[in-house]
Amino acid sequence: LLVGEYEIVHNTTKAREIFEGVASEGYPAGQRALGMLYSTGVAVNSSQSTALLYYTFGALGGDTYAQMALAYRYWTGISVAQSCESALKYYTLVADKVARRVGKLGGQMTLRIRLIEEAEAPDKSPLLDDDLIQYYQ
Repeated sequence: LLVGEYEIVHNTTKAREIFEGVASEGYPAGQRALGMLYSTGVAVNSSQSTALLYYTFGALGGDTYAQMALAYRYWTGISVAQSCESALKYYTLVADKVARRVGKLGGQMTLRIRLIEEAEAPDKSPLLDDDLIQYYQ
């Protein structure tokens, strides 16, 4: 309804009503969707404080996209005091979900390395080993 996909008529008012209904029942994806509507001003008057409220409830409910939106807002300072610690908190929640999903699917976990360490000592890093570079060339 919101974007008019799959032969459904584009109807932002109806989409907002549905999101409000599921959000009032505590559905985190509905809360996140309302946060998006209020942050962009689609079908409602734009209100960053209301968007923050809905994103927060969605994130606390475990919605990954709401957690990413909050992390970005804290990182950039959109309608909140800029806080790297708060941004890291929400980005870590999302990263942990991704790591668990990759692990369940049998995928290879990634090697964690701080980019600063890589830049300071590139000759000591196993990531830029000459043999490894030749392999991928």
